[in-house]
Amino acid sequence: MQAARAIGPSIVQSFHENMTRRGGCMHAILCDVVAFANTNGGTIYVGVSPNPKVPPKGVEDPNAAIQELETEIDRLVYPRLDVTFSALVSEGKNIVRIVVPRGEDRPYVLEGSQIYVRQEAETSLAMRDEIVQLITTAARERGKPVPPPKAAP
Repeated sequence: MQAARAIGPSIVQSFHENMTRRGGCMHAILCDVVAFANTNGGTIYVGVSPNPKVPPKGVEDPNAAIQELETEIDRLVYPRLDVTFSALVSEGKNIVRIVVPRGEDRPYVLEGSQIYVRQEAETSLAMRDEIVQLITTAARERGKPVPPPKAAP
């Protein structure tokens, strides 16, 4: 955990101090899940700040947190995505680790229409050209021919 925090947020890892619905914390975690699936995969740590100087807040009940995260991912992320959850202890606090694979059925969407990608240490909504790239790359990986995309006006 300390090594991950020393590196900080990157294209393949993110940190969330909590997962409350109020304040959008749960939504931000789900955005990262979709972005990692659409990009290179990655690891999300819940209950800890990326700043190694800030003590972890932890999650009260890691099993309940994992169940809630799993339910929300199954309910709001499409197509279905298999992520791996584990509970860690850092500085005496429970942390939830979510390992998201690079998805095989890109693009993945949140709530039916929101497509996110990871750029450096940030998650952002995909722009048109990024969506086209996701689709053409995924099709090529499956061995399907893809016509060249038309440029935006």
